[in-house]
Amino acid sequence: MTYPFSHLPTLREFVDRVISDYGGKQLLPDGSLSGPRGKARIEVLVRAGKGRKKKIAIMPALGESEVLTPHVLRSLCKQLGIRPEDFDMILDVSNH
Repeated sequence: MTYPFSHLPTLREFVDRVISDYGGKQLLPDGSLSGPRGKARIEVLVRAGKGRKKKIAIMPALGESEVLTPHVLRSLCKQLGIRPEDFDMILDVSNH
């Protein structure tokens, strides 16, 4: 079975498009978290939502050149209030 998309973006392509087309900003909040592998930093993408509400997505721990999976792309789009179709994803509604 083939995936239901024509092209999935890399993490860098996704971030660049959210910034250029949707007015998003990539932020590195102050502070850090300590985990089993030591300190970890969390990066987020933020964009304005309806009214004064902001949409925030925590960036996945991927390299900038890694291609996003359909699941990760859908999740980021949902968190940011962006239609997955805007990234050439064709959603198969029969599976939802």
